[in-house]
Amino acid sequence: MTYPTIRCLDDVLPALVGRDEFIVKRTPYLTLIDYVYVLPDSFDDPIRRECRGIKFYPDGKIAARPLHKFFNVGERPGSLPEDIDWTRPHHLVEKLDGSMVNPVGGRVGWRLTTRKGLTAVARAAEKYLTLGHLKLFDELATINFTPTLEYIGPTNQIVVRYDTHRLVLLAARDMITGEYAPRDQLMWWATKLDVPLISQSCELPCDDFTSDPVVLRADEREIEGWVVLFDDGERYKIKTDRYLRLHRALDATSRERLVLELVLRDEERELLELLPLADAKRLRHYGQCVRRTVSHWVWQIRWVVAKHPPIQPGGPIDRRAFADQVKRDLPPTIQPAAFNLLDERGTADEVVTQVFLRLCRKSEWIEEARKDVLLGARWVPGRLVKPAGDDER
Repeated sequence: MTYPTIRCLDDVLPALVGRDEFIVKRTPYLTLIDYVYVLPDSFDDPIRRECRGIKFYPDGKIAARPLHKFFNVGERPGSLPEDIDWTRPHHLVEKLDGSMVNPVGGRVGWRLTTRKGLTAVARAAEKYLTLGHLKLFDELATINFTPTLEYIGPTNQIVVRYDTHRLVLLAARDMITGEYAPRDQLMWWATKLDVPLISQSCELPCDDFTSDPVVLRADEREIEGWVVLFDDGERYKIKTDRYLRLHRALDATSRERLVLELVLRDEERELLELLPLADAKRLRHYGQCVRRTVSHWVWQIRWVVAKHPPIQPGGPIDRRAFADQVKRDLPPTIQPAAFNLLDERGTADEVVTQVFLRLCRKSEWIEEARKDVLLGARWVPGRLVKPAGDDER
């Protein structure tokens, strides 16, 4: 795999003309280029594949070259299992679930940066720099290489939990040519300077993966997944099914309308199994509050309907009188449920649940109904809302 030669900012800017999905952020200390959304052809140009946090000094000289943009197996044409030549030499490493950081040299020494630059996440990561890391940065600077590290730890949790904070060496690239240092070179630096290095797994049999793409996705351990690294620098991600389920679950817990819908559809049980104990406890409590609220309105509309017997035995109910009673006894949001029960469009539980599901369409509807319909039931997102997000990874 070949990479574009990049010496300065002007080598990159022409490839970004008319590409609004990329941003060029200029600060007094650095200029960085990153993407904010992805179009089908965003990364068709090899220059643009480098634009995921690449940094330049104020004079335009390249300052740091992070990993190029690479994709999940099966994510797009070219990364389908059958499109990849698995017979080439390759190895497998665990994909850590943290924040990607790169060092940038300056007047005050080495500073860590994320894709967005000198961020809070980068400053937090600097607390865990060791003398070995600083020696690594110095040594690589003499040959014009950028190291890429992953910052993981309890206070930088994305999805996977880690017990200790670590800055793990993932790769090193020639800033000009983009070539990656081979695995044995990384091992030599890591051993010599006592720097944690991403561990290598056993090589995956090519035939197994080519014939069955779910071999690694089925891994149920608490990991994000794997990265397949080819000796020519090409790489692909494989995220486990368990990680993807948990990631979606945590995304859901950041928005009340999604959590409310899960509870109303009685679908939160799998989510409870995936969440840490503290968050699972909060979800159980919220589910109990919602179900008590639903039961309250089920009883209320049954009572309202029961108060209005037919005008004559077997005849119709006086709908005008019924409507007046509904307006007096029920809040506007719940009133349609009473008419649906009267017209036998479902059981009391079903018609009330449908009313609540309509609230899930818009967050502002939930806030409007908080006091008179939800009776105070409230979901507050917990600490598992991602601290860095994909923009820092």
